[in-house]
This record gives sequence, structure tokens and C-alpha cells, in this order.
Amino acid sequence: NMVAGNVTLVASTTRNTNTNFNIVYMFETQTAGQYVEDSALSRTWAANSTGTTEDAITLDHIKLANMGEVPSTSGYEFANFGVLSNGNFDTVYILGNGTSTVYVYYTRLSYTFTVNYYYNETTNSIRNSITETYKYEAEYSYVSPVVIGYTYSAPKVSGTMPAEDLTVNVYYTANVY
Repeated sequence: NMVAGNVTLVASTTRNTNTNFNIVYMFETQTAGQYVEDSALSRTWAANSTGTTEDAITLDHIKLANMGEVPSTSGYEFANFGVLSNGNFDTVYILGNGTSTVYVYYTRLSYTFTVNYYYNETTNSIRNSITETYKYEAEYSYVSPVVIGYTYSAPKVSGTMPAEDLTVNVYYTANVY
């Protein structure tokens, strides 16, 4: 039997609540605003998580994947998440096929570097101290000033900035003639 007239069909769908998405951790280089993945660090943190298809990925999704916290590491600070595009962090949505990738961005922290030039076994300055700010893992290098009649403990102070403030003392000993 055929029914005469219009027939209305109603279809409904339910969004998957367990759709996979990927998480990649990006770390600022020595150049502000430029980020690269640190695969060694990324391997220690959650590489993926799940959520509801078509939902925006939130910070709570990232925390849930990492035992309730945004992962942290020395020398860096959590900045934002999404996809960095022209200076903005664009929202990432969970695609039904599980291929979405959200990026978690970390800024490189800066620390104070000080080199003091002291008379031997004192904290009396023989030359002015130098204080500069360096980003974590930046290279620093200072040639110790020559002071006539004195020998310095280090002709040069150089190294890589740690994830903390750093003070180096160079001592000058009077020459004996």
C-alpha cells in the first residue's frame, strides 16, 4: 500500500565522544615567536587524547591526557595551545576521522647573568660588574678586562645559560715582581 501525500523522514546522528586527536609540544627557539618541536620532551608527554567529534580542543583535554596538568619543564613556560597562525593561536576542532593535531606552545624563559670582577679573596670590585639578560640555553661570552699589575682567575667567561640566574666571579691577584 502506498500512502498518499507528503512523508517526512527524520534522521539523527550522535557525535562520537571518543574521537582521537594528536598533541605536539612546541618550544620557542632563541628567536621570539619561533617554535620547534622537541621530540625528546614530546615523547615523555601524552601524544594523543580523545574528545567529542566537532568539539573545540580545550586546555582541559590536554590536561586530561597528562594526568590533570599542563606538562612543564625547566627553562620554558606554557604560553598557549591551538595552531599558531600569523601570531594568533587558532582553535583546533576534533575531526571525526581522528587526524586533528593541537599544538601546545612554550615560551623560552630569560634569566639574569652577572659577571663580577673582584680583587682576590674579596667582594671589592676592581672593574664594573656586567649584568645581562639571556634566554635559557643562549650562549654568553665575556673577555675579562686586563688590569695592569694583576692576573685574572679567568681570561674569559663563557658558556650556555642555565634555567636559573647565574653569577660568575673573576678574581684578580696582584702580581709579585
